[in-house]
Amino acid sequence: MGTCPCIGERKSELHEDSDAENKAHKDEHGSRPEEWRIWLKDTPENRKAFDQATDRMQALAAALAKESNEDAKGFKKEDPRVDQYFCADAKTGPKAATREGVASMEVKKLQGVSPEGSENWEKATGADISVYYSKPWVSLQKTRNRCKAKKIAKGTRMAGLKALEATEIKVVKDKIFAEATGAFQPLGSEDYLTMAVEGTPRMIAQAVKELEMEQMKLLALKNTEGNGGLYAMNVSYPRFISLSKQ
Repeated sequence: MGTCPCIGERKSELHEDSDAENKAHKDEHGSRPEEWRIWLKDTPENRKAFDQATDRMQALAAALAKESNEDAKGFKKEDPRVDQYFCADAKTGPKAATREGVASMEVKKLQGVSPEGSENWEKATGADISVYYSKPWVSLQKTRNRCKAKKIAKGTRMAGLKALEATEIKVVKDKIFAEATGAFQPLGSEDYLTMAVEGTPRMIAQAVKELEMEQMKLLALKNTEGNGGLYAMNVSYPRFISLSKQ
């Protein structure tokens, strides 16, 4: 089990990029972007559904680029990275996040749920997470395939859409934060798939409908607090860990 001694307060370019994206969205739409996310165990049946949904996401991005006449970078498959999550609860997500070889502390907290079923999270980077050091933890290796959709969606029927994401997850035992004293927390499987839509609540709901994401309802993990609608499928990273831990 490896550890990373490179803990620091320096923000990585990825952090700055994400923060800039969120600020630009808030300036334009009056609030931070919200998120709707689903999770699947990585089985042959689920992988097929995941690949088909990824194709639909890519087709939507291409259609929006054509409609807006914007140069589209499309989906970008990022290099794998590992984040260490501490087990708190379904509405709190403390983690040590690896960016540019540096591990920084983050805590995100759920602020609310929209009528459309998307979630509003507030993230604090460089936060003091010492209260979580003794909690069980699990590390997730993420290989994200993500499209920044803000520019291609502007001026189209999907104005307010921020991002589309399809990510492969592996549960690993890498200990990013050496000061963590809790035990490793196994999950129900070692391989997962997750997909997300970010933006305004209305545009998230519209994109989910156009992408036919509800077709995966019977395959996806269930939000036990969701009372029907899209929220019944919306499972954030903290909720995923709460639902999946053994």
